[in-house]
Amino acid sequence: MRPRFASLASLAAALLIAGAPAPSLAKKTPKSGSKPAAGSSAPAAPSGPQPRLIADPDQVRASESLTWNTWLRFFNPLDVGLYSDSVRCRYEDTGPGETGVSRVQEVAYAGMAQAFGAISAGDSVSFNYGAPALFETGKVTFHLYTHRGDGVKYVSTATFEVQPGPISEQHPSEFLTVDGKKVETVFFQSNKGNGSPGVLLVHGEGSQARALFSTAIQLSNRGYHVMMVSMPGYGQSEGPADLMGPHTLAAAGAALDRLKRTPGVDSLHLGAWGISRGATVAAGLAAQRSDLGCVIAQSGIYDLQATYRGTKMPGFREAIVAEAGSDSAGWKERSPIVRIAATHTPILVLHGENDTTVPADQAHAYANALKTAGVAVESSFFPGAGHELTPGLVTRPILIFLEATLHH
Repeated sequence: MRPRFASLASLAAALLIAGAPAPSLAKKTPKSGSKPAAGSSAPAAPSGPQPRLIADPDQVRASESLTWNTWLRFFNPLDVGLYSDSVRCRYEDTGPGETGVSRVQEVAYAGMAQAFGAISAGDSVSFNYGAPALFETGKVTFHLYTHRGDGVKYVSTATFEVQPGPISEQHPSEFLTVDGKKVETVFFQSNKGNGSPGVLLVHGEGSQARALFSTAIQLSNRGYHVMMVSMPGYGQSEGPADLMGPHTLAAAGAALDRLKRTPGVDSLHLGAWGISRGATVAAGLAAQRSDLGCVIAQSGIYDLQATYRGTKMPGFREAIVAEAGSDSAGWKERSPIVRIAATHTPILVLHGENDTTVPADQAHAYANALKTAGVAVESSFFPGAGHELTPGLVTRPILIFLEATLHH
């Protein structure tokens, strides 16, 4: 069993912050009825006309900015008004890539129910739903719960199908063969053209190469060529997953070689940015490759033994044994802290102080060991932050670090 580092739910929880739906029509007070007292029983919905919720359009492609946009329209055909109680949204990712976590998530949105508000008898209301695209192919279903003044309740449902947008179509997956297994890569070209530095992006648990498009776009707009790779057992890369072990390092190394050979990439200025498991892989590459100009290690595992002892995530200890075995040599092989002497690449360590999945203490120990060994290391530890660090926390230090190490 794989532990749940991240899921659609953790991303979807930010949707109303990133792109809050706003009502497009003024609300009217319902013509009759009043809200029932709390705790009162709700009569069954009678037969006859029923309230309707539709998504228009019901086929949605992600925009160039990787957002979904559709109109949600609610129709009240009743002769009494309705009050909105709650909205639940179900996300179903049906794309081909494996993420290691559930691909079906449900999220409750209190703010969306407030946007619907009260709908008068015979009236309708619409608002534009705009949110970050969480996957390339799948389905999004809304359930709107309403009630009449006499307590009768209704559930209205709308669904839109998600289809690949232009960014997906312009960036197909390509495949390498490593150790006889297929490894997925995706390439984004720098908007500054030939001669730009290259950055390898390595995802974490709950993710895959094609889930990193928004990060790749940001780096591309800043003048970097970007190569994303799916670790074995993730995305469309063949497995099994080996918890940052030799097969994963070989896959990431092959993707770095592909980036280095890609026409237009400045092969003398290459970096790697890894997240969670991917941070461990990036740090592992730093101990193997002399051609890396920098490594960004975000929320990584640098001492597997210390992580095993300190993690509070249910199921993670079992996952470590399942993928890395119980042999101490295998655990050391996956621990960059034991390969400090072979590490000479400048490294930026980013970690949340309240990370209960991967303890911050072992990240502090790794950064201190690098400094003691004379490695050029910078670190940012974020008080109050957990395992998943938001772009608002990490974007600025990452861009400054890349500029300092890859543009000299």
